[in-house]
Amino acid sequence: MSGPGSPEARDPALVPVSVVTADDGIEAFAADLRGATRLAIDTETVYRPGDGGGPGALRVVSAALRRPGGQDVAWVLDVRGLAAAALAAALDGAEADGWNASFDAHVLDRDVFRPAGLGRSRGVRWWDAQFADALLHAGQRSWYHGLAWASEHYLGVVAAGKGTTQLSYDAESDLSAAQVAYAAADAVETLWVGDVLRRRLADQGLIGVADLEMAARPFLAELERRGAPFDRAACAEGVAGARAAMAAARTLLAELTGGGQGNLFSPDLEPTWDLDSRHEVRAALNRWAPCQVEAALARREGRPRLLGPEDHVDAGLLAEVGGPLGEALLAHRDEQALVVAAKRLLDQASDDGRVRSRYLQVVGSPNGSPTSRAPDLAALPPALRAHVRPPEGRAFVEVRLVHAPPGPPGPGGRGEPVEGSLVEALGADPRVAAGAGALVPAPGEVPDRLPPIDWSRTLRLYDELGPLRAFRRAFRDEHRRWPSRAEVRAARPALAAWVLGHEDAVVLDADGAPLRWSVRSPAGRQRWFSVRTGDLIRAVVEAVAASADEDLARIWRAGAGDDPLPLIGAGPPRGELSPLGAARRRDLVAALWSWSSARATTLFEDAVLAAVAGLGPAQARAPIEMALADAALAAAAGVWELLARPDADGDGLEPVALLDDALVLECADSSVPRWSGELRRVAETAVPGVVGGLPLAVRVSSRPSLGAREPG
Repeated sequence: MSGPGSPEARDPALVPVSVVTADDGIEAFAADLRGATRLAIDTETVYRPGDGGGPGALRVVSAALRRPGGQDVAWVLDVRGLAAAALAAALDGAEADGWNASFDAHVLDRDVFRPAGLGRSRGVRWWDAQFADALLHAGQRSWYHGLAWASEHYLGVVAAGKGTTQLSYDAESDLSAAQVAYAAADAVETLWVGDVLRRRLADQGLIGVADLEMAARPFLAELERRGAPFDRAACAEGVAGARAAMAAARTLLAELTGGGQGNLFSPDLEPTWDLDSRHEVRAALNRWAPCQVEAALARREGRPRLLGPEDHVDAGLLAEVGGPLGEALLAHRDEQALVVAAKRLLDQASDDGRVRSRYLQVVGSPNGSPTSRAPDLAALPPALRAHVRPPEGRAFVEVRLVHAPPGPPGPGGRGEPVEGSLVEALGADPRVAAGAGALVPAPGEVPDRLPPIDWSRTLRLYDELGPLRAFRRAFRDEHRRWPSRAEVRAARPALAAWVLGHEDAVVLDADGAPLRWSVRSPAGRQRWFSVRTGDLIRAVVEAVAASADEDLARIWRAGAGDDPLPLIGAGPPRGELSPLGAARRRDLVAALWSWSSARATTLFEDAVLAAVAGLGPAQARAPIEMALADAALAAAAGVWELLARPDADGDGLEPVALLDDALVLECADSSVPRWSGELRRVAETAVPGVVGGLPLAVRVSSRPSLGAREPG
């Protein structure tokens, strides 16, 4: 008998496979599925090289089932010969593990459930093992692992067929033995990886947070599928207005800096200097607004001076310089940024007049807040968000988390919006600060004294990971998959095996484990903190450069070479360490260790403690930020249950966006009062259970667009 943990189960090829190619085979599959104690599902789609229009048509549904006696079996269903209604009936209501479940859910909804006439309340209930893996690495990674990585990392199984068989499916040909085996293995590996991940989530107290992520996933997937309504014509008109404002700003800049160049076709002028050149912008400010520049830098640094090569002229500095020239430059930059963002948004909009963001759970931010990309609606300028608005007869309804300050409720009845971010408001609330041990958990074991550090391994890991990443990327470009550990070792025999157990160049303790600590949200979400070796090397080089010690001065001069670097003891001016590239900084550190390992150890340990202290503000904010992420996900999960009701679908309540601390939905104008009450009830039921007493309230109101500063 095979099952999780038995040696023979570690080879997916040993799991028996049944193939279904016609409707008369579906009933046997459905009966096996109904009796299973665990299930994993995977899909294979028709490969369309170079097509960025989404996944190809569904070709295979594979399932790995665990029978009550513990035996694992696999099924491969060739949908070419199956009726959507029959397959939908077999899968409807199943609870299954998936890897990147939103992909499989999208394909099955598009090609099976919707053609069969099933609404969004029907289908498979997914447990995404990819999310579970990401939760274990929260704060350490900004993207997801693939199934091949997880199979090798958690099971010791090297997945076969990635980049080859994986891309071989078409719509017409009979399935080959290799295609059947590949599809079955993907499902089996997903099932087994899910076993391991559940144990690890339980060990780290993350089961509840994982359940929260899984419950919210369908809401965010629906956001991606439907998108948000977008007024393309109004956006294009706004671009034209911004271009005109840019031209007017350039004319004013030309007039302020000694005149400009014109042409016969426009009254506008162009400055004789390049607005996109940092050097020429600094020169123009120094020449035409020297008094304002000196005054601004005096306020910053305590002494007046003009701009130098190391100064970065950003929006903040331009605002401080002020005056006609500073204001005109700032206005031009604002309009230019608006034009660039608007053009990108117009390119990202679909032909049906909607913009579809991709929402990232778990990895979207270090603290677990879901974020959107391509476009990131929350990051759009308000002028562009104003073009994301409902059509005539429809309205947006916003469900927003707000700070509930001490005292009686405000006019809104349930908390009031505050200036600044919600995180800042909560962090400043004395009830949160005074009750930090109860309202937000204290950080884990933050090191105030360092355990023994293996500096040799720490620096070797830093040296090895860069070339290793380059090799892996080149391998993927050539083979359309990532290499296995065995392939890495064969190509790089000098690479130490232990290096392959790490993904980031961080400080390692005497046992070779990362020096790390974590903080948690009231609901148990965890974020890991560690210290990156590259940051330490830069800090040590800065310390050497700023030291008046003659021995360090000798090392500095030898390491700096001919680069235009500062004198010893003077400290490096801003921007001057960048020309000393990473390789030169590493050479300087090597010279430091060769000269005195004791002195180098002291400098590095001081840098680690400084780095840990520097993470203090992020650690203090993290529990609150994670609690808000949990609250947003809990609200999304509750709203999804509301959306899944048949009357919600029929009455046109649809999700639009998730923006920071708010969920935005769309409904008919006439339905706003009804759905506002329902949404408030759902959110006020869902949120308190995950925020641990944080003073939060729910505010529900309509808004004319995503660009409105406050709901109207």
